[in-house]
Amino acid sequence: MNAYDRLMKPSDPDLQDLSRSPCDMIIRELETAAGLMRNLTYPPLIPDGGISLAYARPGARTLGDVGAVAEDHIICPADLPVCRMVLTALRFDPKIRCALVLRYDAKFIAAGDGMLLEICSFNRAQEPPGDTTHDWGIAFCCEKSDGVPDIIYDTGCAGKEPLIRLLGENPTQVLASINRILTRIIDTNFNEE
Repeated sequence: MNAYDRLMKPSDPDLQDLSRSPCDMIIRELETAAGLMRNLTYPPLIPDGGISLAYARPGARTLGDVGAVAEDHIICPADLPVCRMVLTALRFDPKIRCALVLRYDAKFIAAGDGMLLEICSFNRAQEPPGDTTHDWGIAFCCEKSDGVPDIIYDTGCAGKEPLIRLLGENPTQVLASINRILTRIIDTNFNEE
């Protein structure tokens, strides 16, 4: 296959039909994720605004290339903080196209650490003026970790809810990580009793 054929007939199935809109390319994954998110029944992890998940198409550059599940609704394109997180993570690793936001829970962080996931935190009080918390926090942790960590969290500050951000290649991977971490929390709690 010559260079022209590779350009005109990409091998990545997500890019084969470039006539489809960016949302068409990711909507099926978001629908599946929405169904799986309904099963997340660990109340300490549900933020005040509900759980939100964003997923970007390959090569995403703008919010028009990102869709989200928020409050059980699929939005595409979406302009939510979780969508901007994905775009920031993509600058550091083009394979990381998904992010999910949960409420901070120390047990969740400890379980992830025990599973040897890469975890990074940032202090919202150190956010430079003019930057958004999510863009700055994700970039700060990616630079600090020399790549995109599996989990990025903050413990909040005045008027800001503490949050956990899980990042991964797709919604299935991110939601599977949550399930593995929750299983570890439950197993650890059971064994301690």
